[in-house]
Amino acid sequence: MPGELKRMQTIVEQNNRPFYMHITEGNEISEILPGYRCHSDSKFSDIEIAPSYAIISLYQQLFR
Repeated sequence: MPGELKRMQTIVEQNNRPFYMHITEGNEISEILPGYRCHSDSKFSDIEIAPSYAIISLYQQLFR
């Protein structure tokens, strides 16, 4: 439907831990390009320009 916000999510499991990837509208570089945010448990990545950046950022927070 026009004007409806569509949300997409992908779940990836690594080291027996689910990582949820959310695709957002806009990122730090562009309001029209997609952004990617990953979370697991109560930890969240920043909105990144690529899904791999979001996963790496969160993974480093969780497993320092």
